[in-house]
Amino acid sequence: MVDDKKTLKFQMMMSPGEAQQLDDWMFENRLRSRAEAIRRLCQIGLALDSALPEIEGKFQVIGDLSVEIIDAIKAIDNREGSDPKTEKMLMAVHDAMVNSLELLNVLAEVGARRNEWLRDETFDAALAAVERLERTIKTYRDADDLK
Repeated sequence: MVDDKKTLKFQMMMSPGEAQQLDDWMFENRLRSRAEAIRRLCQIGLALDSALPEIEGKFQVIGDLSVEIIDAIKAIDNREGSDPKTEKMLMAVHDAMVNSLELLNVLAEVGARRNEWLRDETFDAALAAVERLERTIKTYRDADDLK
């Protein structure tokens, strides 16, 4: 598909804010034109759309395991005489599992909004869910940078 000759043309309308976001993304990714940026974003969207069911399935497995791990941590934490080093490790694992569950919830919301978007019900809600996912991921990256 990438090597296909580009022979089809079409016009599209977008708001000034959307155009600015597109230009910013184009600049960040060192692309030469809006057309190339739109092509790339379409390719990304199509690839993500086809991979989303598998991604959601894997996150569901992570979510299920996270709940089991949190329950196991609570059981270990409730016993008497645990040392401070073990407690610190348990808290770190607990925090990681809680973060995984939060990410799973955001991803589930994005998936639900995607389905609404595909039915043309509420594009803005889907966009807001994606923005929340981006903020959540940035928060986790920033937290990792602080360690």
